[in-house]
Amino acid sequence: MIAPTRRRFLACLTAAAVVPVFRSGRARAHGGDVLLCGGSTLAGGFGDLLVERMAAAGVSAHNAARPATGLARPDYFDWIAHARTLAARHRPRGIVLMFGGNDGQSLKTDDGRWIRWEEEAAWSSAYRARIDALRTALLPNGGPVVWIGYPIVRIPKLRRRLQRINAIAREAMAAAPRATYVDTWSVLAPEGRFTDTLTIGGRRTRVRADDGIHLTVQGARLLAEQVAPRILEAMA
Repeated sequence: MIAPTRRRFLACLTAAAVVPVFRSGRARAHGGDVLLCGGSTLAGGFGDLLVERMAAAGVSAHNAARPATGLARPDYFDWIAHARTLAARHRPRGIVLMFGGNDGQSLKTDDGRWIRWEEEAAWSSAYRARIDALRTALLPNGGPVVWIGYPIVRIPKLRRRLQRINAIAREAMAAAPRATYVDTWSVLAPEGRFTDTLTIGGRRTRVRADDGIHLTVQGARLLAEQVAPRILEAMA
């Protein structure tokens, strides 16, 4: 269970997305799928829209993301252990990752210690190691990797934390073979500032949920339109 002292902070991180889930629920056992793994944003409509766009381009994909999860708290959900199960079941030829929204907190180590968020060097090193371990667990024989950076959020404290996490992920992808980092920070903030609404097709459209973190249906579609081509290019 999540430590009581962290409940208030995590409540905003793991708030339920308003984007509906379109997933068919089919989990194929044969190899060749591209596997999507991440937390709430990827688990909702955004991830499923990516799957749809990939399918339209002839790329088979499966959305294995799970709401309210991340890499910082394996005592709550162990993504690296789960990744080994996913790899054996799906034998993916490539992976798409998106984490961070639930990870701006103290990091629990395998031996039960805590690395506080404020211990920047130690935290960054440990989180980078988890990214590498997750990639290896999902693709033991190698393959293309795409990490989708987290978009800007309204809450300043969380925004600063996500900037650190995005930077760590960007560095990890730059050092990994066949890996791509996709920056989404400005997609929903064309002027560099958070906004709830954007002009789409000549109409002012709400793209962010009330919590200032998650995406509306229109926001998910806009982000998927920007990200899907980069994924398809990496998987080609």
